[in-house]
Amino acid sequence: MKFLRSILDKADAFNNKLSSYPIMVSLRHGSIYMIPLLLIGSIVHILSALPVASYQRFMEESFGEAWRYFLGSVYDGTMSILSILIIVSGSCSYSAEFAVSDKYANPIGATITSLGCFFILTGLREGSVTSFGACGIFPAVFTMMVSSILFRRLSSVKALRLEFLTHSGNPVLNTAVVLFLPTTLTLAFFGALAAVFKFTFGITDLCENLSVWLSALISAVSHPLAKGIVYGVFLNLLWFLGINGTFVLERAAEMSLSSAGGAASPFFSPAFLNTFVFLGGCGAALCLVLALILSRRNRAQVRLARLSLFPALFNMSEVVVFGVPVILNPFFLIPFLGVPLVTTLISYGAVKLGIVPDAISSVPPVTPVLISGYVAAGSVGGSILQAVNIAAGTLLYIPFVRNTQRNIIKWHQYDIERLLDLYRQCEQRGEGTSFLTRHDTLGSLARTIVGDLERALDTGEIELHYQPIVDRDGRVDSVEVLLRWNHKEYGYLYPPLVIALAEEAGLAGRLGNWIFDEACRNANVLCKVGFPNIPFCINLTEAQLKESDFINGLMTALQKYSLPCSAVELEITERIALTGSRAISQRMSDIISLGFHIVMDDFGAGHSSLMYLKEYNFSKVKLDGSLVREIATNQNCREIVRTIIALGRELGYNVIAEYVESPEQRDTLLSLGCERFQGHLFSPAVPFSGLYDYLVQTDRRIVPTLCLSAIAMSEDDA
Repeated sequence: MKFLRSILDKADAFNNKLSSYPIMVSLRHGSIYMIPLLLIGSIVHILSALPVASYQRFMEESFGEAWRYFLGSVYDGTMSILSILIIVSGSCSYSAEFAVSDKYANPIGATITSLGCFFILTGLREGSVTSFGACGIFPAVFTMMVSSILFRRLSSVKALRLEFLTHSGNPVLNTAVVLFLPTTLTLAFFGALAAVFKFTFGITDLCENLSVWLSALISAVSHPLAKGIVYGVFLNLLWFLGINGTFVLERAAEMSLSSAGGAASPFFSPAFLNTFVFLGGCGAALCLVLALILSRRNRAQVRLARLSLFPALFNMSEVVVFGVPVILNPFFLIPFLGVPLVTTLISYGAVKLGIVPDAISSVPPVTPVLISGYVAAGSVGGSILQAVNIAAGTLLYIPFVRNTQRNIIKWHQYDIERLLDLYRQCEQRGEGTSFLTRHDTLGSLARTIVGDLERALDTGEIELHYQPIVDRDGRVDSVEVLLRWNHKEYGYLYPPLVIALAEEAGLAGRLGNWIFDEACRNANVLCKVGFPNIPFCINLTEAQLKESDFINGLMTALQKYSLPCSAVELEITERIALTGSRAISQRMSDIISLGFHIVMDDFGAGHSSLMYLKEYNFSKVKLDGSLVREIATNQNCREIVRTIIALGRELGYNVIAEYVESPEQRDTLLSLGCERFQGHLFSPAVPFSGLYDYLVQTDRRIVPTLCLSAIAMSEDDA
């Protein structure tokens, strides 16, 4: 058992290392982009070849030859160009990963260069397109990887850019000139490679050559079980490498039978193996689909499995094989070869026990699982054998699926950290974000988060937490409202990042109105349970202030819950105040005239704080966190804070110290005259029920008689 665990750990470590390479990430993403076309191609093939005589007759009588032509045309535009799809999606994904940081990583140039390399390597003679479909997957994957990396490396060589010719006013033409030599050298490399394969190794058709080699191997094996194992292992190994194992092995089996005079064990026949061993296609793909559904730990994979289930029931495995993906995934190599091996042994035992006969009837490839077993065996024993094999294969796949899902969580966290780092860089530079327009992994992640945010606003997945702001006696003076989102896939997301993405997507107004409504609803509940006059401080963004219906949304929420304007304090950062925008200035003046109290956050972080104290009538200012964190150890910080507090007494605003996390900080701030505090020393941000508990524990008035159950009732009434 330890030996097996050691092998699995090594395979997992190797897979994680391999998966981190940009070219492997691009292959994975490119394969996922292909899913719609693969699903469509699988469905039209099933509809075209479904072995039900009455269905075929009805379609012929209703639509004549047009229905076959229609389905065949769609199939030609999907499955018949599978290799082309791999080239385009993979090359484009790889170049897009670098397009933001490298202006010469041109996705269009890289993609058309990869296509040219593919045609050079596979040969395009007399209009032949046989290598465009499943037979060309391996050359396509190989070409996509090598040409993409080579083209990008050559494009980064300054001496190859011909920049002295790029003085036209047409930027597209300039890019084409810059990429001329990298394209030429990449194509030349593949031309030389094709010549070596043909004239040195004699390889012109990889699948045909493999069929010849494997037919000799199969012919050398005499025992039917051993033949079945060899057949199954190599078929799935070739698919794992991106080679059409079904075509190669069936051709090899035909050659082997021909050389043996046509005599063969029924157990070794491709018909038997396809019916009872390769359930759902290569690697017993139906078992993988069911394992994904049963694991339920990753929503994306469960959705993929549900999409893959229908084709897999008809032995079409492309959707799940490319969607996971299984190709070149070292961790899935073990079950991809092992599950068919186990189903081979079980099927052989069933033949020996007489559950299914030696000779079976030939079954059309798209006959649904369980039905195909019954038809092939001529009895329910065939269906039972299929069910047993499906159950065994699914159980074997589940541990590998769960481990992969754990790895996916790690990859997601890594991508989230990259996106967060990029956001913080923009924040430090005072720049807005432009994540949604990116075409790399981070752009896809940002768009996914925005889509999930829209749904979360409808389903209530987002929540508000509340952090008390206390006076010198420890009683709650006000409460800051903070956004929290525990994403089902990514965990808790950094609130400023969520807000920035909402602003970029045009959701700032909708998100802001939801926050207004939820905060006012809970403020109303506090009033009902005996805690009136505790204002909720809501953070505003620049995008919210620019929304035309901002004030209307805020007033609607207040009126809905019968609250005065004093029930809400509006908090803005110094950066917003410093924008100098006339629209922002007018909106803030309108807010103040309505009776709202304005709080300035991060006071002292910028260069013009004092000037804006003159412009706006702030009721409170919050000290910048950098001042508070060093208040107990830095004399300069203490003097700055002392000055701000003294100025507050003169101008009539209160000072709040955030990030108070130790008694020493609190005592120092008290000695300087600060009387309002916020930080973990008193309470972290908590859900509404936690806020209620904190109020009950710290308030020195008569404890309210209503409890949490009463709060729930009040929330229902609100």
